[in-house]
Amino acid sequence: MKIVSPLIFLTIAGLIALTVVVLGLPQTAEYPVGTLILVSTIMFAGGAMAIGPIVFARGTENFLTGTRRTNWLVDESFHLQPAEYWSKQLDLPKNGWFGARCNSTSLISFEIMDEANFSKLNEKQPYVAEEYRQNARDPVIHYRARTAGHRVLVIRNDAVEPIVVGVKLSTWVAAWR
Repeated sequence: MKIVSPLIFLTIAGLIALTVVVLGLPQTAEYPVGTLILVSTIMFAGGAMAIGPIVFARGTENFLTGTRRTNWLVDESFHLQPAEYWSKQLDLPKNGWFGARCNSTSLISFEIMDEANFSKLNEKQPYVAEEYRQNARDPVIHYRARTAGHRVLVIRNDAVEPIVVGVKLSTWVAAWR
């Protein structure tokens, strides 16, 4: 899908340029330089519209491919007792990407929430997570912040036995304008 969108822009620009050339054949002979400038402008506009999705897709792909291209903010292992949780607070700008990988010896819950819902979790009240994986052994979350602000990553042990959890955490800020 990341290749389809740019190709659609380039195809539309090419079809428009071809239509201009075919419909303007009599004028093409009289004004070859003007026709060349017009067709080049149309193709340049199509290419300019295709560059954004290509750059964004390449940057996201580099972020998601793993440790070779990612600088991990957190790379640690810890023990969780039953009904205990581990949390990490992040400050993400609007459209900032957050990625986390988790390895565990048992099933865990892996959630991203804002600070208001995190305070509800601390007070044992019902809360809503923005993104979550429940009862997963090795969950992965890729999350894009729709608004700027603080987010909290929470890893909970819902099992009855203590577990060992390893977590890797990275952020990547998209250059959307």
